[in-house]
Amino acid sequence: MNKSFAQKAASALVVALGAIATVSSAQAGTLVNGWNYARDDYSYDGYNNGNLSATSQYDIYGIGIKEVGNEIWVGVSASTPLTGVYSSAAADQNIGWGDLFLDFNYGKPNNSFASAQGSLIGIRFAATNDSGVSMTGVYTGVTAKSVTQDNSGFSSLNQYATYVPNAKIGDLALNDPYYSGYKYARVPNVISSYSSRVGDVTALLPSALVDLPNPALASNNLIKFGFKFERPVGFSGDYLGSLFLECFNDSAAIRGNSRSRSVPVPPAIAGVLVAGALGGWRMAKRKKQLKAVVV
Repeated sequence: MNKSFAQKAASALVVALGAIATVSSAQAGTLVNGWNYARDDYSYDGYNNGNLSATSQYDIYGIGIKEVGNEIWVGVSASTPLTGVYSSAAADQNIGWGDLFLDFNYGKPNNSFASAQGSLIGIRFAATNDSGVSMTGVYTGVTAKSVTQDNSGFSSLNQYATYVPNAKIGDLALNDPYYSGYKYARVPNVISSYSSRVGDVTALLPSALVDLPNPALASNNLIKFGFKFERPVGFSGDYLGSLFLECFNDSAAIRGNSRSRSVPVPPAIAGVLVAGALGGWRMAKRKKQLKAVVV
């Protein structure tokens, strides 16, 4: 049996309201100039052989993530170049960036960086780093490993905290339970293994980073760089991003929320649907009343 007009109108109303709720879902983190942005510049916390100042070459100032069409853009403000810094203390004489990890189980019961191993999305964006994968790109089903030992870095979160007691990890405190599994162990900072390579990484032009926030602290070595990748399947919902230097001399975490691919109706159009559904229902009811009067 066909639905009555009133039933159809009610169904349209539910769909429209659902679309509004989906689109207006609160985004985690701090929105700045269109970037979901995590500051890491509350103090100089990039350790550089005892140096914690504007001259350190291992300081992350902030990280931003935003969605442009079906692309994910990532922008980084730091004092460490994308290609790393020369260091005779490193096994390959270069200390640079770890890989970026995204945990879409963040916020669920008992979730932590340790428990997320094997289910992370990992992005190798720096071709000169010590990642366990040979190509830059986007990987799923990722387990991470630590390369701090090869880069003259800290042996644990606790050791880093001893030297840099005022440090933060971007959106999270240094002692946040999410990283507690590495209080006395080396923090995994590059991809070790993965299930699938699902996409490429492309560098962002400087013009794409003009609205990325500048650090609040002065820097003698301010560098901005960024990259983008096609949004992979499963990239939806609340997440936590983790980014570490190869030496773990600094790190940044960013909380975010990625919209689902199936968000077909902007709020303005959804409002029109709601009004149309109600108006149509009222018109049908009026016609029914008039017909009753004529009879």
